[in-house]
Amino acid sequence: MTAGGRKGSTARERRELLAEWKESCSQKKKAHFEAARSLARQHLWLGVPVVIFSAAVGTATLASSQKLVQSAALLVAASIVSLVAAVLSSLQTFLKLDARAQSHKDAYAGYGSVVASIETLLVGEITEADLGAIRSQLEALRKESPIPPEGGTT
Repeated sequence: MTAGGRKGSTARERRELLAEWKESCSQKKKAHFEAARSLARQHLWLGVPVVIFSAAVGTATLASSQKLVQSAALLVAASIVSLVAAVLSSLQTFLKLDARAQSHKDAYAGYGSVVASIETLLVGEITEADLGAIRSQLEALRKESPIPPEGGTT
């Protein structure tokens, strides 16, 4: 395949194509960075309450098992906190926020690598083989990368 979709593209056409790919990769890199950051933040916002509520439930369970707590209201509150902890923990497992954040970090790194390769090529002579190599990298990234939120595409 050639830069312009025809045999024997010119050096200028190859340079323009690489510049377009660089811009596209830079945008995708930024989108994946933002997605990873957002998912990591969500993971913390969900994970920290799970730890706190689980610790509170464990403490309340221990106290009630040792007959240190006789209050029915406290036992009801502990039951509610236990339910909340179970729901949040289930959500954390179901949403897989940390794994999703990592896949966006990987895509961010991949697009960053392609941008660096393109920048290196833009300072020298660009061959059809160079375009083919970049095209292969981009295809692999498109297949492996998740789609960033807010309508972004990879």
